[in-house]
Amino acid sequence: MRIAVTANGPGEVAGWLRPLLRSLYERSPATQAYVFLVPDDYATGFEARTVRAFFPQAQAYDPKAYLKFALGRRVEGMPETVDVVQYAGGDLLHAARLHARLKGKAATYKFSRKGYRKLFDRAFAVDRKNVEQLEGWGTPPDRIQRIGNLAIDGALLEAQAPLEPGTPEDGILVMPGSRSYEVENLIPFYFTAALRIRHERPDLPVAFGISPFTPLEQVRAAIERGGDPRVFAQTGRLVVENGGTYVESLDGSARFPILFNALAAARVAR
Repeated sequence: MRIAVTANGPGEVAGWLRPLLRSLYERSPATQAYVFLVPDDYATGFEARTVRAFFPQAQAYDPKAYLKFALGRRVEGMPETVDVVQYAGGDLLHAARLHARLKGKAATYKFSRKGYRKLFDRAFAVDRKNVEQLEGWGTPPDRIQRIGNLAIDGALLEAQAPLEPGTPEDGILVMPGSRSYEVENLIPFYFTAALRIRHERPDLPVAFGISPFTPLEQVRAAIERGGDPRVFAQTGRLVVENGGTYVESLDGSARFPILFNALAAARVAR
């Protein structure tokens, strides 16, 4: 089977696309998947690279390549047709455009609009309320299939990953978010809180769960700047040492590990 999938930001890639492709490859290892990362205000720019890391056998195209294809130009490795175009994030118009170019059947997950009621051969629903929403958008009931919440599957999948060194067992795991303004402001804010916790409770482990979509240079810039000055956050530094990554106080007296399998660490954090 050849399937083209739209996705956009970190949440959709990790929470929708990842469990979807994993299930497809388990059922049919010969599946040919073409993932188009479409333009999105909250994308980090690392989505295509992350998809390739998750699924080396898939073809992943960044928004620039998608726009090139959407405007009628050829993209390397792309077939003339696919069997299915699956919406898994981004504006629905991108799935419609891919279907116009690649034919096959079109399917959506969770969202539709009245203008697309004839486009989608299948609409996959999260729950009963979502079924009602899809019907309200004009989707014929016989085309709706309730399958459950992919985001839960994505979270459980990530939680199964091995624990990393520095995991704060029975301690505090800080998950500041992956959007640029969250990285810039919440990492310094919670770093300052972690320094105070370390002063009050030196025995309590604290670590930061950073999204795999967040480049370390962005973390470095945030911790060195200290966030919005109105927050009164303290500055620090990023340290990469002996295979580990940390945020550290400027005097070196306090250091907190950075983890990249945050949901796995969340299983054992307090």
